[in-house]
Amino acid sequence: MNSIIHLNYKRMKSLPILTFLGLFLISTSLFAQGWEQAYGGLQLDRGYHVTRTSDGNYLIDGFSADGFGQNIFGSFVMKVNDRGEQIWVRMLPETVVISNLVAVEDSQGDYLMHTNELIGNRRSPKFIKVAPNGNTIWEITPFDTASVSINVVRIFPKSTGGYDVFTRRDNGNGDVLQMMELGMDGVANSTRLLDTQIAAQSSRDFIRNPSGGYTYIEQLSGDSLYLYQIDAAGTFLGVDAYPMNLNPASTPDRTVFVGYRPNGELMVVTSESGSTIYRQLRFDAQQNLVADEEIYNGQVLLVNHAQVIEDGLVIVGYTNISVPDPTGVFLMQTDLSGAVVWEREHANRPGAEEGAWVTSAHGGGFVVIGNATAEINTAPDVYLFKTDNEGYIYTNLISGTVSIDDNANCNFDMGEQGLDDWIITAEKPGKHFVSSTDENGDYLLPVDTGNYIVRIAPPSNYWAPCVNDVSANFATFDNRQTIDFSLTSLYDCPQMTVSGIIPTIRPCFERPAYINYCNYGTILAEDAYLEIVLDSSITMVSSTLPWSNVSGNTYTFDLGDVEPLECGSFRMNLLLDCDSPLGLSYCMETYIYPDSLCAPPPAQWSGAFLEVDGTCEGENPVFSIQNTGQSTMPEHSHYIIVEDAILLKRDSIQLTPGGQHGIPIDGNGSTFTLIADQVPNAPGGNFPVAVVEACGENTNGEFSINFSNQFPQNDADPSVDIDCPISIGSYDPNDKLAYPIGYREEHFIRPNTPLDYRIRFQNTGTDTAFTVVIRDTLDAWLDASTIQLGASSHDYEFDISGEGYMNFTFNNIDLPDSNVNLIASEGFVAFKILPFEETPLQTVIENQAAIYFDFNPPIITNETFHTIAEDYLEVLILSTQHPTLSGIEVKVHPNPFRGVATLSIEGHDAKQYQFEVYDAAGRRVRSAQPDSNRFDISGAGLPAGLYFYRLTADDGFLSTGKLVVK
Repeated sequence: MNSIIHLNYKRMKSLPILTFLGLFLISTSLFAQGWEQAYGGLQLDRGYHVTRTSDGNYLIDGFSADGFGQNIFGSFVMKVNDRGEQIWVRMLPETVVISNLVAVEDSQGDYLMHTNELIGNRRSPKFIKVAPNGNTIWEITPFDTASVSINVVRIFPKSTGGYDVFTRRDNGNGDVLQMMELGMDGVANSTRLLDTQIAAQSSRDFIRNPSGGYTYIEQLSGDSLYLYQIDAAGTFLGVDAYPMNLNPASTPDRTVFVGYRPNGELMVVTSESGSTIYRQLRFDAQQNLVADEEIYNGQVLLVNHAQVIEDGLVIVGYTNISVPDPTGVFLMQTDLSGAVVWEREHANRPGAEEGAWVTSAHGGGFVVIGNATAEINTAPDVYLFKTDNEGYIYTNLISGTVSIDDNANCNFDMGEQGLDDWIITAEKPGKHFVSSTDENGDYLLPVDTGNYIVRIAPPSNYWAPCVNDVSANFATFDNRQTIDFSLTSLYDCPQMTVSGIIPTIRPCFERPAYINYCNYGTILAEDAYLEIVLDSSITMVSSTLPWSNVSGNTYTFDLGDVEPLECGSFRMNLLLDCDSPLGLSYCMETYIYPDSLCAPPPAQWSGAFLEVDGTCEGENPVFSIQNTGQSTMPEHSHYIIVEDAILLKRDSIQLTPGGQHGIPIDGNGSTFTLIADQVPNAPGGNFPVAVVEACGENTNGEFSINFSNQFPQNDADPSVDIDCPISIGSYDPNDKLAYPIGYREEHFIRPNTPLDYRIRFQNTGTDTAFTVVIRDTLDAWLDASTIQLGASSHDYEFDISGEGYMNFTFNNIDLPDSNVNLIASEGFVAFKILPFEETPLQTVIENQAAIYFDFNPPIITNETFHTIAEDYLEVLILSTQHPTLSGIEVKVHPNPFRGVATLSIEGHDAKQYQFEVYDAAGRRVRSAQPDSNRFDISGAGLPAGLYFYRLTADDGFLSTGKLVVK
């Protein structure tokens, strides 16, 4: 068996940690809105700052006494991804930079680090510029420190390039502030001392202000705040003093934080001398004090930092909490007046914890860095975690094992087979959490507080747990509940599933296609085989699994016996004829056998069953609808025919067994789609649809393209997969596709329509990619329990957690760059998923992915979207038949036309008509209310092309038709 990617394929619970300098990851726990990570060695490790990067990741810095176990003493800078997993780390040996930001991102997307190196008994700054992947670009030591010590206070990248660097200079008479301009190439252009009364002491109080200059705040006495202003050139502009005697009890000792709101208001947090009382102050854009509020007076030992948010601050520090944990991270949100909105204490690790810095997270919520100990009385580790918008990490845990119940006692017993990659969900109103089992069948599902229903989602309805829909109730945090699921067989039957995909197809180029199959049944599938039907324009060149028979364009592949929960895959090479037009779809239909259904059909099923077909006969499309069941249809079923994006015909049929209904269409180069409603309660997932494109030509000798995939294919049954990629020339090598595309520019789909997502990637770099990771966060309206993993180009490991965080990890993929081997440089992964049944109409479902090649910044794909809707097809029926009257005829002459055409209505008179014109995308571009049954249509201002009109009167719909503007 060639095991690949389906629910029995081995995968990891979290992504691999990419280590440099032997960094040791202490713990990894992924959470729904949040996560937490700890990094450390055997000695002291501390985290000081965390900042967001423009590529969706984070930079953290701090200090390590042993280089995370590598016997290197000094500061560090680490880049982590959006889950807190390490991308790279740089040690800055023999340096200690406690309060200063060690690394900043510049206008080029690179990072400038600084160290304060010891030279003799003096300190001298060293600057190191690195690329986003951590590689050094340049290093510089610009100061002569023979007589003075210099320490970096703060670095500010300039939008025009280069940096403004503020340093603290010891001149023997006390520290003074100086400013240096550092070029993008590392050249120090100028250095100047600022006004001597500015004694720079804390980088936390130093910020860029809205005017482009700089603001520094400190207390030089116990009853006043002093605000210093420096312009962008480094000129000292003056100082403003703010007496703090509005509240006599307020005696500020230090400024904890200062930051500007987008409207120019200044936010300040101060502490009172010798106490744990903290105050929040807000100044307007003219620096008038407008709010002064005591924000906390309790068990807080220290407030370290705050982050300006839209309507206040988020403040972090540490606090006393219950024994045995002596301290915990303290997180709090205040509003603009200083009133507390919420406060949280996080003590999720056994030892002491402290929050040092907080920043707004990518995608919402907050990321906090600090320190924690893995065990009481051991050296602290760097501690990093992400919360949701209300400060929660979600630390309640549901765990258990999913296994096959061999002895029918509905318990997990030693020796019973654990099931890998089965989906577990926990749901409460408004929240859906998901996890998947590991290779031993174990799962870990972090959740918020509340009452949950926990259930397992078997990959087929032939399996069922002894007990499902189990309650899990959490009134507080840091609780755990064990829920095991024992699976039993409902039917002794195989169930074969198949996924067949052509990632890209291009005329005259040999392209790969991939087949993946699984037996999700409960017993052996004997003598299984595949039939693959290729479009007549496609030639089979080769296959890694030899075909056993070929008849025309139908190829048979023998699979042998397939064990239950066994999967396999193979690859074919296909060639599209060189004269095949671009923009058309070329289909590959894949059928796997045995395909019999062991479960009894629904009792309400009549026995009738509809199948449809569409062919091009000469230059005219011909559709057929047939009842292949054993009974007469108990009632009429509706069907529609869509021409490109316009509804052409709506009708209904009722057929006897074997009865067939033919529907000929006049060919004109349009794409025609027939969709029929299946008879009620029919077994399987049949969706009767047929498409005919490029049958005939329009008056310009052309045919329409890009309409063939706007509706679902008829492949909802697990034993069938139909893939109809559109032939293309050039394309984005890293993108995301979604099928069906959806109807019109809103991408309308009906409720409960399966979505088929494909993420394609290509190594367009200059060297081999050894690891590729795809991260896809599901839209909140997609039901993770319905995921069906499809074909892929390479073996991968799958993981899903939280509210739909999916990882596809291709380890040891060894993907060459595209200049070395174009085809081998490409890859893809596919999966299907259903929206939740309760998804409201008009909901827009969006999806996007991030692709990581080794240590490089992610490539963000395009965003796909669909709109859930009913009855979204415009009532634009190309018919002259009035719904209640006969003898009506509508004519447009001339048509095509340039300038003006005349519309005449025969057999109907009304006081007023409603006339509307739509473009090919369904947008209304003209509207009029003529009061005569003969009126002119103006093409003025309309680009040449195809349009559609709709004509109604007071007594209802009259007609619709095409207009061609020259």
